[in-house]
Amino acid sequence: MVPTMFADHQKVLNAIREIREGGSPISPIIARLVFRELQPPTAPVEQMAEALSNRELETLNLLSRGFSYSESAEIMNISAHTVASYVKHIYRKLEVNSRAEAVFEASSRGILGA
Repeated sequence: MVPTMFADHQKVLNAIREIREGGSPISPIIARLVFRELQPPTAPVEQMAEALSNRELETLNLLSRGFSYSESAEIMNISAHTVASYVKHIYRKLEVNSRAEAVFEASSRGILGA
């Protein structure tokens, strides 16, 4: 049996080696909890859906189905420039930079139906 003091020193040395190799001195569970606490709060789905206007939601739905700006404009009976304006608002509100990101974020937040 290894003396307790030696075992404690060995644990400390192992922890130091782990840290030097890029490891974490805390357990993965605690690290996840700390990471979650440091993340900015996400708006509830209801708030996010309310943040998008009905026309923005309609635009996002059409774009998610593969329609172009001009096709979406024709369906919505508005200009393609108005669709582009809605898309800019959607990107800003969802904090994304592309159509794919917008569709992914809206789907993962439950804003877009399956």
